[in-house]
Amino acid sequence: MTSRSFLRSSPQVLTAAEAERERKRLRRLLRNRVSAQLARERKKQQALQTESRAMQLEAHTAALAQRVSTLERENAALRQARLCAAAKACAQLSA
Repeated sequence: MTSRSFLRSSPQVLTAAEAERERKRLRRLLRNRVSAQLARERKKQQALQTESRAMQLEAHTAALAQRVSTLERENAALRQARLCAAAKACAQLSA
């Protein structure tokens, strides 16, 4: 019994110990297949969750970039207004 195929095709009669070993081997193969399938499903689910999270983060990043742009424009306008106000105050003092 050196063959490790899934189903043994030799018509020989197995002893009780050999039959027990074969039964355990088949159970182990089945458990391993089920475990491998579950691992593949978990990996696929994790990949989907990661992709979804990446899309959420990209949308959030775009929104934040837009907010930064708006704040930079507001900041520039306020600086300009402050400079104009300071220039007017200087002109009034020297007049």
